Amino acid sequence: MSRKFSRRPWVIVAGVLVVVIVVAVVGAAVAVRSDAVRQRIEAAAGQATGRTLTIGGGVSLAVAWPPTLVAGGIKLTNMAGGSRPDMLTMQQLRLSVSPLALLGGHLVITELDLRHPDILLETNAAGQGNWIFAKAAAQPVPGSPGAPTASPASPSDGLAVEAVRITDGHITLRDGATGQTIPFDISRAGLTAPTPTAPVHVSAGIEVSGLHVNIAVDTSSIVQLQKGGTPDLSALSIVADQADLGRIVPGLTLDGARIELPNNAAPATVTMSGKLGAAPFSAHASVASPVLHGAAGTASIDASIEAAGADVAIKGSIADPAARTGLDAALTAKVPDLAALSPFAGRPLPPVKGIDFAAHLADGPGGFGHAVSLQNASLTTPQGDLVGSVTATVIGRPAVQAVLNANHLDVDALLAAIRATPQPAAGPAVAPPPPASPPPASAAPAPPALPFGLLDRGDADIKFSVASLQAAGVAVSNLSGHVVMKDGKLTAGPIQATVPGGALTLSASADGRQPAPPVALAITAPALDVKPLLALFGMPDAATGSLEVRTDLHAVGATQAALIASLTGRAGVGLTDTDVDNAVLLRSLGGVLKAANLPGLVPPSGRTRLKCLVVEAKAANGIAVLGPAVLDSTRLLMNVTGTVNLGAETLGLQLRPMLRTGGPGIVVPVRVDGPWRDPHAGLDPAGLAEAGVQTGVRSLLGTAAGLLGAKAIGRRIEMIGEHGEDACGPAIAAMRNPA
Repeated sequence: MSRKFSRRPWVIVAGVLVVVIVVAVVGAAVAVRSDAVRQRIEAAAGQATGRTLTIGGGVSLAVAWPPTLVAGGIKLTNMAGGSRPDMLTMQQLRLSVSPLALLGGHLVITELDLRHPDILLETNAAGQGNWIFAKAAAQPVPGSPGAPTASPASPSDGLAVEAVRITDGHITLRDGATGQTIPFDISRAGLTAPTPTAPVHVSAGIEVSGLHVNIAVDTSSIVQLQKGGTPDLSALSIVADQADLGRIVPGLTLDGARIELPNNAAPATVTMSGKLGAAPFSAHASVASPVLHGAAGTASIDASIEAAGADVAIKGSIADPAARTGLDAALTAKVPDLAALSPFAGRPLPPVKGIDFAAHLADGPGGFGHAVSLQNASLTTPQGDLVGSVTATVIGRPAVQAVLNANHLDVDALLAAIRATPQPAAGPAVAPPPPASPPPASAAPAPPALPFGLLDRGDADIKFSVASLQAAGVAVSNLSGHVVMKDGKLTAGPIQATVPGGALTLSASADGRQPAPPVALAITAPALDVKPLLALFGMPDAATGSLEVRTDLHAVGATQAALIASLTGRAGVGLTDTDVDNAVLLRSLGGVLKAANLPGLVPPSGRTRLKCLVVEAKAANGIAVLGPAVLDSTRLLMNVTGTVNLGAETLGLQLRPMLRTGGPGIVVPVRVDGPWRDPHAGLDPAGLAEAGVQTGVRSLLGTAAGLLGAKAIGRRIEMIGEHGEDACGPAIAAMRNPA
């Protein structure tokens, strides 16, 4: 139900009473001619409501005691802009009056019988209700000598309604802002009000979507209801019978529900129970608010829900319910098995056990009607714990501010529970659609855009810390960071952690509002244990050792391809004192060693000890220049220079593998060119001519270079470590301190 109806249930009663009384009071006079009576009633109703009343079935006077006026085919037009032409249609109205009261100058309706009424109570987009009537200017009534000289009296002047009965009625509530409608079928309803100033007693039996509800309440007098404001309520009782509500929510059955309000000063209590599928639930709430009797002051709430073994409770107060400020409440939840709540979530939930949550609810900026704050929140599960505070903006642009701290989080265990979530049953097989016509050969599919637009869905400012984290088999400690998302811009960092082998620092940024979003990433890790990192890629035994990473990269683009093609900055990676699986080395360097006629340098099995593997590159607009990369082992030293075109995905590398022989090293230059998915490796003629290898080898390689068409040049290119000096130290220093 919309907020307007749920906050003001008395409006329904007021609306029905106003319609009933307006129709009843104008039919008190009885004339000889039925048409004259009908015309007077219609004209008087128009003056009293500003609407048009038509009586299509005529008016007659039944010969009975007390005298009874009968009218049929009644329609009362709706407000301007309403969702349907008529606010009220009614098959028949029977009105009995007291002749003795008429002799005293009073109109007393002893019984008002409404048969098959159909009433629409709705608001427009501005929240104005169609039950608010505006008196029209007095107009001449057909059959009268002319227009009256004074406005008609208020419908309640001298009026008493002793009994009202409604049979087989229908009421529709409609919210003009959302278009939401709620229909009610009225099997029976009765209202009594001995005098205009006496309380009105209402009793009714209604049906809503298969739910039968009995209502009884004493409320304000007719005079008070017409003045507006909050009515006095007492002896309110709303009882719902057992019902199958599967048409509203599949699988929902209600065992019963009850709402009671002894008087406006007493708390209202709500109880209900039922099942959703095989999962039982029950709820209890006690709400005390001065708003119920039109006064300001603090409201209190004490509510709890039990469902499938889980308990959720809220207890506290609201200092100013009308202004939606002053929220002060404790929220707790205990969930033995999250999977048991799957029927209530409408989808399978992971089997996470032993969830315990507690928080203090308070106002966010602007009051809880605008933002809600969870203070001193704590969440405990077997997979970890979390404490902190969260403030969420619920009106306007979504925003979250949070400070969260955890002592331990086991992400692996949590993911295992998520993977154990039962999958929903597959629906009936659907035949695949016929294959689409292949696009023209010249039409290449556009690369998919990355979801940068998600950065502009709302704002966030989150600070976090985790003392101990287990993820992908890697133990991380002292994780902390700060992430800000504001107006489409993301700024993350510095994010710091201690991982196996050493510290890690990361920062990143992106601007999702730009057509070609700029992205930046910087990583500094002086010493990481490479084994658990390789385990993330399914290669736990590929290598051991210490890995150093230093990157500072920038790119611009809306797609992955555009970002790669615009990559600018530097990246350096150094792996020292490592053992590498020979199979990994052969997959990476087998083609190069074969081209250098050194195929047996790395055995097909076993492991090779590397002193270092250092790669340092500078990139500009997608062109990365290596400068140089060094691999150093007991038997092999290799320097690598050249370029990598990241946009075109091509290589242009010069490799200088040098075989260590115990004496002067033998360098056999190799060139690697072509697409990086299928590169071509071969001897480098220019490199051979410039190699200047040691005596005895020099002439042999010179002859080979001549056969390959290269010029013999008797000078050497100075590369790291080729004179027997240390290669790893200078390479790592260059990576850490680029020129």
